[in-house]
Amino acid sequence: MQSTIKLGQLLKYPEQKRNIAKILRRPRPRETNLVDQPSNWIDQRDTMAAKCQVRIKNEPVHAILDSGAAVCVITKGLSDKLKLKITKPSRTIVVTADGTKARALGQIEQVPLALHSLLIPTTFQVIESRSDTLLLGNDWFNKTRAILDYERQIVCLKFNGKELAVPIAIFIGDEPRYIAFDEKNEDQEIDWDEFEEE
Repeated sequence: MQSTIKLGQLLKYPEQKRNIAKILRRPRPRETNLVDQPSNWIDQRDTMAAKCQVRIKNEPVHAILDSGAAVCVITKGLSDKLKLKITKPSRTIVVTADGTKARALGQIEQVPLALHSLLIPTTFQVIESRSDTLLLGNDWFNKTRAILDYERQIVCLKFNGKELAVPIAIFIGDEPRYIAFDEKNEDQEIDWDEFEEE
């Protein structure tokens, strides 16, 4: 049986008007990209990635700086190793390099991410993946006013009135062309106990 009622007629009924408004207000999930590929996968073109060393719970982690990703991402395996727990559900859809889409497992809010003496609370979308990956996306770039300088091999950050230039490593394809990680523990000013789980 086919209905002959028109939208204008439906909107005269308060219950139907609420239902239509509810459908139109439904939030759309955000999408982000994540390259998750086997190490023997060979791309036909050279790809470039910038990485920097960060610390989470005083553990060193190499983070991928990806201004093309909408949000920050951490894989479930890495979050487990760092003893980070999902704090909130997520509507984010992650798009991998092969084009498949998967909903994030959840969010971990306000993770204290340290770069030298700078401490930046960061929210991560947690995804299932074969690799241990930490990706800093556009939300983090906006928060820190980050500027990637490939020529000088640094990322410049401005956060909470502080400015910092952090060394980066540039990877072209799978091979690092130059590495600039500073392995010294320069985040000694940070009070990590303040962020320990209760």
